[in-house]
Amino acid sequence: MILMVVALASVFAWASSTLGTFDHLARSLLQRDFRSNDAARIQLLLLVAGMFLDAISIYFIFLPLLLPVAAHFGWISSGSA
Repeated sequence: MILMVVALASVFAWASSTLGTFDHLARSLLQRDFRSNDAARIQLLLLVAGMFLDAISIYFIFLPLLLPVAAHFGWISSGSA
């Protein structure tokens, strides 16, 4: 069952990245005026997702969304995104 969840999460992440869904979501996140508590909101989102999914599935789903956000704020180098 866990392998099925991981497989479907990777297919979902691949399809969303290919269609550009995550690019639109990341741009809309970056257009907002980020305050200091927005990082806490991202952590809360990942905590809630962790209640329902395993870590690998969360990684596959949220990585394409959060890499552009992290690169924008300088949390990682932009070459990694």
